[in-house]
Amino acid sequence: MGDTITVACARPNGLVLRIFDWTEVPEPMQGGGSKMVKRSVEVDRIKLNGYWDIIPREERDSPRAMTARHGLTHGVDKALYEKWVHQNKENPLVKNKIVFGASEPTVKEVAKELQGEQRYKGHDPLDPTVVFNNGIGRPKDPRFPRKVDGTPAIEPADRKSA
Repeated sequence: MGDTITVACARPNGLVLRIFDWTEVPEPMQGGGSKMVKRSVEVDRIKLNGYWDIIPREERDSPRAMTARHGLTHGVDKALYEKWVHQNKENPLVKNKIVFGASEPTVKEVAKELQGEQRYKGHDPLDPTVVFNNGIGRPKDPRFPRKVDGTPAIEPADRKSA
């Protein structure tokens, strides 16, 4: 193992980065015989920590958990990571810097810069804040579950049905 880097991942549960190589294998043909075809074969994996991995389960509703946006995985083989990035250069995970790697101080600086950006919508925890308008409570977060008929699932305390 050569140089190592730290990789940051902005997904809550982390990711498994799979590295592939092309190899030629025989494929049976109809009528007998075989021909050589190229197939991709997995050669290695890198398991990345997500931002939930750095916080104990009982503290996941705390303010600290709501501000965590990157899980760091230390000691990742630099050559393997760069090969994965090359194979996935068009992937939104790479383009939007949801997964990125560098030396330890650099990764922490970049993660801090990216923390305020809303590039990860859909992967963030739900915002439980409720906004009341004309006595009707509507969740601030548009991903919050709603009732089947389209009305919000939250009612003001004085209107709750018993």
